[in-house]
Amino acid sequence: MKQALTLKFIDVGGEESLSQYKQIIQASIKKYADRHGVVAYGDEAYAVTGAQRVMDKAYEAIQKGEQLQAAEILFLVFDEMRDLLGSCHDPDGDVEVLIEDCLDSIHDISVELGNSDSKEREILFKRLLEESVHPVLEGRSEWGLSFLDDAINVMATDAEIKLWSALLDDMENKNGTTYSTYFSRHAAELKYKAVQKFEGVDSATEFIQKHLDMPEFREKAIKAALDNQSYDKALELVKQGEQIDAEKKLPGLVHKWKVHRYEIYRLAHQLEQQKQLAEELALEEDYSYYLILKGLYDQDAWPAVYEGFLNKLKDKKGGRTSGFYTAVLVEEGDNPRLMEYVRNNAWAVVNYYPYLVEDYTEEVFQWFTQVITEAAANATKRKQYQEVCKKIHTLIQAGGTDPARKLLKQLRGDYSNRPAFLDELERVDTTGIGR
Repeated sequence: MKQALTLKFIDVGGEESLSQYKQIIQASIKKYADRHGVVAYGDEAYAVTGAQRVMDKAYEAIQKGEQLQAAEILFLVFDEMRDLLGSCHDPDGDVEVLIEDCLDSIHDISVELGNSDSKEREILFKRLLEESVHPVLEGRSEWGLSFLDDAINVMATDAEIKLWSALLDDMENKNGTTYSTYFSRHAAELKYKAVQKFEGVDSATEFIQKHLDMPEFREKAIKAALDNQSYDKALELVKQGEQIDAEKKLPGLVHKWKVHRYEIYRLAHQLEQQKQLAEELALEEDYSYYLILKGLYDQDAWPAVYEGFLNKLKDKKGGRTSGFYTAVLVEEGDNPRLMEYVRNNAWAVVNYYPYLVEDYTEEVFQWFTQVITEAAANATKRKQYQEVCKKIHTLIQAGGTDPARKLLKQLRGDYSNRPAFLDELERVDTTGIGR
């Protein structure tokens, strides 16, 4: 209550106001911190109530058009929450959420002031650079990069661009060991954004070409080629990416380049290449490309292609033991093979009985009985007993009321010395199938 009254009568802006805001934020933190300044686990949401109230003052300033004053309040909240994060567990992300809210609002202000010629633009630019190089941010380079990103919105003069570039280069050198890949990639994105804004299309294109070793820029080059319908150029870029990342043993990126290559074939109406690559991607267990592959053939031709695909999948290690394989069988309504899969993987009957129970009724019930019996034999805790009973419910849903009744009777007899199990079995009995 006292905090709320204090905030009500604080004028937005000025050093005195910021000092009072800081006291309010720290008062909430101190209330829930121990003598070492550490906030107890689970108390983080209470510790940030002061910061949340101060954030409301920042939003109030934004509504009044006092953008720079709002930014100063947000920087204050950010700094305090950044420090708090080092002395609490933050299991529910209360502190992180406030930090992200600060960053988002500061970004919006940078966009707003970037479109003006006011003195506030220049002041915000300097403040963003100051925050980006704060020593505490060395372990969280993404925050520093966020401030530098916002700075692009409000920098305008050659001197500002030079200062910004030098600072980014210096940060990149300092982060060149521990955070080299992450920082360099994001720093390059910021440089590209600045080049686009201040140097034009030709320079931006040249920048892309110099950074093709980074997947993000190779993708930009591919997109540019596709926009110009330069399919040969796009294909060359994609194949280079595939080769480079295959040598680096980066299967995720290789898959991404193959997806781009398929899109080029599609746009260029190269049907045979589409079929070949769609099958290759499907054999990598990308189910979406299995459906694409199927759509590339007419109904008469597909059965033979399907059989050939299954044979290739069989030759692939683990190809017939995965969820991809069963998804294909379900898609094709291939119940004989799906039933064979269940025979080799009895537990799967719980998932695939809806497709099989009509044609293989008694066998499905037998597999259910085996799975449930084995699960009961291995169950020693109430949660495991509940899982057994859940499977019995599923058997009933499959139409196996009689097998379920027999199974319940057998389990009651076999485990008469386990009260917890009997209790769970009795609950199944209350569903109405009787003893």
